[in-house]
Amino acid sequence: MADASKQIWRFQGGDELTIEVLPDGKVLVNGEPVQSITETRRKREQLSSETGTESNGKR
Repeated sequence: MADASKQIWRFQGGDELTIEVLPDGKVLVNGEPVQSITETRRKREQLSSETGTESNGKR
């Protein structure tokens, strides 16, 4: 089995972010699982249909 890919990002001011991509494709940020883009879009579409609003994902 392949090892996880790990990156550590360090920012000015001392903040640090650890990103790991596991062999099964899951992503962890600072050790916490990240929701997939597909799941995020599905939830956003569901929420907008419930509230009657639309979002194109742009700010």
